[in-house]
Amino acid sequence: MKIKELREKMNWSQGDLAKLLSRTQQTVSRWESGATEPGIEALRDMAMIFGCSVDDILGLEGISPSNKLAVSIPNADALAEEFDGCWGNLGLKMRDREHIKWYPISASQREEIRDALNGEILQTQVRWFTVTTLNNRALIVNPKAMRRIWLLAEEHDEPENGDFVDIGDAITGWPLELYRGLSEWASCDDEKAWHKGTSKKYRSAIAAFVSEKNLDQESALDLVHSAHIFDIDGNETSYWVDEQNAYDAINAIDAGEGEPPAAFELSHQFGEFESFFPAANIALIDLPLLDIIDVHKSMLEEYENEARQQENR
Repeated sequence: MKIKELREKMNWSQGDLAKLLSRTQQTVSRWESGATEPGIEALRDMAMIFGCSVDDILGLEGISPSNKLAVSIPNADALAEEFDGCWGNLGLKMRDREHIKWYPISASQREEIRDALNGEILQTQVRWFTVTTLNNRALIVNPKAMRRIWLLAEEHDEPENGDFVDIGDAITGWPLELYRGLSEWASCDDEKAWHKGTSKKYRSAIAAFVSEKNLDQESALDLVHSAHIFDIDGNETSYWVDEQNAYDAINAIDAGEGEPPAAFELSHQFGEFESFFPAANIALIDLPLLDIIDVHKSMLEEYENEARQQENR
């Protein structure tokens, strides 16, 4: 349990966190000492406040593809203004697209991008790289298909003609738990069932986001789960990609140390079609991070179950 670690990153006292959760300082103290464990409602509220996921609070390792799920800014409370987990934005200017595509990123992701780009785009062998963003996206970037790549610190103004055009996301990102709650809300026809395991504050945060962005259930699900594939001519293809295919695509770049496969299999999530995109024609693949995390988590659980069965034989 990483409640204390996350709280201290915010420079909060136990009383500060207790106030945000409408709990007592003694309750937070017992959670941090391990005397008691928070329920699912409290865990989800803390995930929203800390700008992370429930898995991060529980201290589960290896959840994100890079084992580093960045912490974004909680936007709902004044105390959260004291902590800024967003370094700034990654800007990708593709050759035949009018606008720069912007993504909020953490400082650690900025350093990984710099490492990937350091001299590599001048080499014969292209080194692709992956990025996990603070707005539920996992990116596969082909740097040679970009006209320009920006790393823009949050305190600086955006470049000329570099307007932030992403619908549904703050420039500084949103907590991953918000996207999970949004998906659950949009997928559930039974309002009472959705309320189970969530607090009134949590539901209010989701409702406020839905209202602010003018989302219905279909557009909310697309925001959370749709993938976007951009080719080198600037064309965009968007649909729900099979979750395992999305995970495999990210893993292919990471495991291959930046060398892409001949083609990426990105078939439809519900089996409507199989689809393959030759790497030579790809500029950017923009995938839903939450889906990739869930696949990775499921694979870890399956591995642990198999290990336990082997031990019991």
